[in-house]
Amino acid sequence: MKTYKDYLKFWQPVLKKQLEIANLNDNFDFDRDDWFLDVTVTQEQQDEFEKWFLNYIIDNWKEFRKQGLVYGYYKSKKQAQKIVNEWLLFYFWKVKN
Repeated sequence: MKTYKDYLKFWQPVLKKQLEIANLNDNFDFDRDDWFLDVTVTQEQQDEFEKWFLNYIIDNWKEFRKQGLVYGYYKSKKQAQKIVNEWLLFYFWKVKN
């Protein structure tokens, strides 16, 4: 059975990359409840994250399968892109116009 630490270990690189893309570091004020509303990225930064995350999913296909996020033994770029799109919609920063 997977523990919380197992999931955190798996998702930590994704969260770290997302913070890195937005140039957030230890000097940023994370203490406010709505700190994430102040974070914006460019379209190029979002594209960079999207490409990285797609490769991360494909490289870690077995783990994504274990978590029930993808189906099938063979790697599917279409399934991976669906996960990326959902992440961008629900968890990514606002994109500057």
